[in-house]
Amino acid sequence: MTEPTQTILAERVISVSELKKNPSAVMENQDAMPIAVLNHNRVMAYIVPAKRYEELLEYVADLEVERKAIERLNDGSKPVKMSLQDLTERAEKKAKGAKPARRKGELVPKIA
Repeated sequence: MTEPTQTILAERVISVSELKKNPSAVMENQDAMPIAVLNHNRVMAYIVPAKRYEELLEYVADLEVERKAIERLNDGSKPVKMSLQDLTERAEKKAKGAKPARRKGELVPKIA
């Protein structure tokens, strides 16, 4: 019985043996693109440069914010008008654990 074909999602491929021999050389020659690490001709891992990994995490976070925004636009709630500066200040205060100050009569936007 043959194993199903596996898609390799990287332009560069190395064996796990090659990685074990000289991991520093593998990382030095990396050009900000992932490297597929093969074990017995099967992908066992991908090596991704730290900067690229951070960019991917930021992208995923942005997608989650977009998903929440679309969800909230479609749930029938009334939008709250707010400047970018006010929103940034609220987010910074929330991150620090402080309750943001509200102006009299101001509605509080939903933040999950």
